[in-house]
Amino acid sequence: MGNETLECADCGKVFRAKHLFNKHRKAHDKRHKCTVCSRAFGLKTDLERHSNLHRFSQFIYKCHYPDCKFRGSRRKDHLSAHLKQHHTKNGKLSLGNAIPFEEHQRLIQHQQNVEFLECVRRGDKKIVERFLSENGSIQVAAQDSAGSTALHICSMKGHTSLIAMLLKLGIDINVLDRYQNTALPLAVTEKKYDVVRILLENGADVNAANEKGDTTLHYAAWIGDGAMAGLLIDYKVDHEARCWHSYSDLPKPWYDARNLIDSTPLHLAADKGHLAVVRLLLDCGASVDTLTASNYTPLHLAADKGHLAVVRLLLDCGASVDTLTASNHTPLHLAANKGHLAVVRLLLGGGASVDSLAVLNYTPLHLAALQGHSAVVGPLLGGGASVDSLTESSYTPLHLAADKGHSAVVGLLLSSGASVDSLTESSYTPLHLAARAGDLVTAKLLLAGGANVEPMTRSNGTPLHLAFEKGHIEVARLLLNNGSCVDPRNDYDQTPLHQAAKTQNPKCVELLLEADAQFDTKDCLGHTPLSYTIRKKAYWWDPKETHEDSTKLLLAARAKFSLDDWSYLSPEYKNMFAHYRPAEAEGSETSDPDIIPWIAEFDQKYADIVQRYSERGTGQ
Repeated sequence: MGNETLECADCGKVFRAKHLFNKHRKAHDKRHKCTVCSRAFGLKTDLERHSNLHRFSQFIYKCHYPDCKFRGSRRKDHLSAHLKQHHTKNGKLSLGNAIPFEEHQRLIQHQQNVEFLECVRRGDKKIVERFLSENGSIQVAAQDSAGSTALHICSMKGHTSLIAMLLKLGIDINVLDRYQNTALPLAVTEKKYDVVRILLENGADVNAANEKGDTTLHYAAWIGDGAMAGLLIDYKVDHEARCWHSYSDLPKPWYDARNLIDSTPLHLAADKGHLAVVRLLLDCGASVDTLTASNYTPLHLAADKGHLAVVRLLLDCGASVDTLTASNHTPLHLAANKGHLAVVRLLLGGGASVDSLAVLNYTPLHLAALQGHSAVVGPLLGGGASVDSLTESSYTPLHLAADKGHSAVVGLLLSSGASVDSLTESSYTPLHLAARAGDLVTAKLLLAGGANVEPMTRSNGTPLHLAFEKGHIEVARLLLNNGSCVDPRNDYDQTPLHQAAKTQNPKCVELLLEADAQFDTKDCLGHTPLSYTIRKKAYWWDPKETHEDSTKLLLAARAKFSLDDWSYLSPEYKNMFAHYRPAEAEGSETSDPDIIPWIAEFDQKYADIVQRYSERGTGQ
């Protein structure tokens, strides 16, 4: 028995004593793992020893030298050994660029503060007690990068036992972080009711405002916690207003406290749609028509966000339905702009002015038409809104709807008697704007409603000019089919073909040529449509733009151009010109072999155009 040995199956190591063998076997198991760094240990005692390195203050003693790799140690003799071994020369310590003692002490204290606040964040009561027992007055005042103290952190995390410990050590209950927040609003934001009660009972200032002017009640209103708001209000009644008989008897500044933009808690609750908080504040006597710095009432904010229940409650409490903001918007303007149909109906039922003028003389109907809210347009018209009211630039709701391509709104306005040819300050009709936007459906509705197909803007531009300027070929075809003149001139003597020549869409040029447009007309600069297709660099156009097909079409149609234009032609186009106009290009080089398939491909693609204008000969 005495000579019996035990061999480890994993490593082959031999033991004569069973207890040694058992201890060794546990080292292979490593069942005990650290929850912080995931290291594993075979023995529980080893894990506990390792865990203490995470829990207790680490690396207090650090090397003073700036670039030293020494990690630091909790033992002073380790640092002494390091200095002796690595920073001693000729038996003397070479201080060199060592950190001053005061700075070293500050760094040590900073490290302790970081570790202390981390323990507070984890709620490790035993370690926090150890820190406070060793250096309570200093640790209590410790702050992190955001200026948060242990009290701020405990309030957010809900560590009530630690808060009690801090209060016993005399921490200032109204201590401020970097953003001028006390611990109370942080607890309110995180909905830590027990913490809020403890702080209030120990004298926390419920009226304290942060750097933005927000009080604790602002925070409660913002998060929409009616229970939290009630807790704050009850504390105010019980501790600071025992002589008052009801909420409505309390001094108004408490309920109508303003932040830096003059928003009250009621504004914030209405903006977020927190009905319970709004009702509570109104029951307390909060002013229902209080104004922000931009003259917004709570009703404005609720209407803008579409909070129907809040809007109804505010109206029931006597809110003014036509209060104007700094930009003269009423709640109805804001609701119509966002398309909140139910709110619009409720406001109209409450007596809201349907034709109130906002900035630039926009009515609610203008805003609804601009945004394309067809469902809102109907109730506004039914409520007596003027269908042809004008903005400062003389835009009607029909102009705005046509410009944005809201065909459903256009149909509603036309059926309600809107003037189809109303002019803006620049003499634009709704058809001009629909043509510029390229909205075929809207253009059809306007023409069916009797719109003039050839109205002139202040610069004598027609809808056809605008359609070709933007390359909207389908709208242009519609206008031509409805009798639009193919060659009207604007103030620059440009025809629609001039506009089409500037685009990259040869189909626009082809459409006008099929409609027998005059292709040799000159504008005020003396340029023909052909000039605009070939003189790209002269007008700062992108040289990579491809106007080849447009140029070929105009050349095939016998379009004329000046000698100045010739200098802008590439050799390829000169050969093209010589092919279609041999008499005019006598003496030019036409022997380029690459031009033959190029011309053949074009002749096949636009055979009808080439044939039509070839028959006209050179007399054009």
